[in-house]
Amino acid sequence: MSMNMPQKSEGIALQRSGDLQRACIRLVLGLVICLLSQNVSAHPIQVPDSVSLTDPRFFRRPEIGARFLASQQLCEADPVEGLAQYQALWKESTQSADPAAQGIIGTEIAAVLLRQGRVSEAFDWINQVLALDSLIDPLSPIRQRIHRNIAGTYTDFEAHNLALPHYKLALAIDEAREQAPTPRRFRHCSATAICFQQADRLDSAFHYYQRCINIATELHEPIWEASARNNLGMALLHVGNLDSALRLYQTALAMLDPTDQTDQGFAVSVRDNIGDGLLQSNRALEALPYFQVNFDDFDLRPNQGVHLQAGLRLVHTFVAMNRLSEAEQMLATMKAFAAKSAPSILPRYRLDLLETSILVAQNTHNWQVASQFQQELIQLRDSLQGKAFQTKVRTLEGMLIDKTTHFNTEIYLSRRVASEAKAKASFQILLVASAAITAILILAIVLINLRRRAIQENARHAQESYARALAELNLKNERLQNAQLNQALEMKRRDITDYALVYSQRRNAFEEILDNLKQIRRQPNPEKAVQDLIMTLKGKIEGEGKLSLEAEQIEKVNHAFFDDLKQKFPGLSSSELELCGMLRLGHSSKDIALRKNIAPASVRIAKTRLKKKMGLGPETDLREFLNSI
Repeated sequence: MSMNMPQKSEGIALQRSGDLQRACIRLVLGLVICLLSQNVSAHPIQVPDSVSLTDPRFFRRPEIGARFLASQQLCEADPVEGLAQYQALWKESTQSADPAAQGIIGTEIAAVLLRQGRVSEAFDWINQVLALDSLIDPLSPIRQRIHRNIAGTYTDFEAHNLALPHYKLALAIDEAREQAPTPRRFRHCSATAICFQQADRLDSAFHYYQRCINIATELHEPIWEASARNNLGMALLHVGNLDSALRLYQTALAMLDPTDQTDQGFAVSVRDNIGDGLLQSNRALEALPYFQVNFDDFDLRPNQGVHLQAGLRLVHTFVAMNRLSEAEQMLATMKAFAAKSAPSILPRYRLDLLETSILVAQNTHNWQVASQFQQELIQLRDSLQGKAFQTKVRTLEGMLIDKTTHFNTEIYLSRRVASEAKAKASFQILLVASAAITAILILAIVLINLRRRAIQENARHAQESYARALAELNLKNERLQNAQLNQALEMKRRDITDYALVYSQRRNAFEEILDNLKQIRRQPNPEKAVQDLIMTLKGKIEGEGKLSLEAEQIEKVNHAFFDDLKQKFPGLSSSELELCGMLRLGHSSKDIALRKNIAPASVRIAKTRLKKKMGLGPETDLREFLNSI
């Protein structure tokens, strides 16, 4: 030990000196990077709200951007051909070294693969896009759209905690690129707030909803503030604050222009929210006019989905008001309307139709029909939320993390290539700074050598201290070994004493048996006396066997207990010490008499004498006193 520790100390000293050298080199490189960064300037791109974030002008090669927009339209009609077009564009953008184009194309490929159910491949593409993120202009509109697409993908899989950083990043890019608030910023902020609410992080959700209101007030169009208040009302309704939610809904509805078609289209959603809130508070009569207006609005703005939804809400309202005949009529009307609607309408609202049908059947006491609808509802939910999809959702975060790790090397290599390109472009600046760097390195080496000598001197003094400490430790070890040997010798001496005591007791027993046999010879009826002697010997043998099982415990008590007892009461004899040990183990007077081959009365007398020697009164329990030592 004394030889290795100084060597280790000297190794630490050399390691620290090497760390100091590396620190100096990092310092020099930091100065160089600072000089290089002075020539880098950001040129934020101003994007009017009417311009798409994927405008071809934002691509390095605008023709790739134009073909990208054409591929988007093609993919809606023919996903297979659209996917092939995207993959071809990916190769071209890779060859043209346009990471922004690669990123937006990669997110669209992932979206197509997700719609085809190829989840693992889709997230491989998303992770490739994430690997390219550091190479894209930080304020690029395409980068903003990339992260919005990724966030939407994670939201579709209910991975809200994964979506949140991307929503926040898209909003931050918009704020850094454009000073004045825009409707696009409002939409990004609103999406972020909704995602926080879906992730049950309500404090952050309310913060972003308030930011939406602040943005909306600067847009000078009432529909944006109405939308912000409507969204905040939905959040308050989610936490059970019904009265505040209803007030926000009413305020939002009053802000909308009754003559503007866009405002009135949004008013349908606000009226639905007001009606739902009133129904939850058992105010069905007040909710009825709002749903009725939405239902009648079909004549002015024909929207089959909105009309069907408004009709189903009217059914719920009639049931709550116990107007069951009207509820049945409205339900039949809505079923006929859904059957005649576009093919995409019935699958979207089939779940709502079944739940409404069950509600009406249960309230009209048509239990058989309600049971049939319940079975259909269960089958529909099972088909929509199958075990495979649930497993994908639950394991999505772990899968994404695993997939992301696969591309860490690519991220590192891409960043390294970018840094090397900047270094080549700034070679002249490095030449100017080389003289200063050389001086700093020479000074650092001088300081390192001085420090190394000081460390070596300290290591020599430490070696001497360790040698003295080792000598003291060896002396303590010798003393400890001697103490252990003395203790072992004392234990052997006690074992010999115990064996001598047992031998003496057994010899007394044999002599007693011999005297009994001599008396039997002189008796007129020796058979009965022999039988009595046999029974007595059996009892003693059984007692001896029982006591022998506890011999190990007695030995432990002798070795651990007698030292304290002798120290407190040095006048006790060996017989009295043995009696104390047996009492402490819980033996009765009868057991002790059997072991010592004496009468129980003799044991009681011995206990009385023992109390006197110990200075105990008659009322003191001897066994409890011994257990307390």
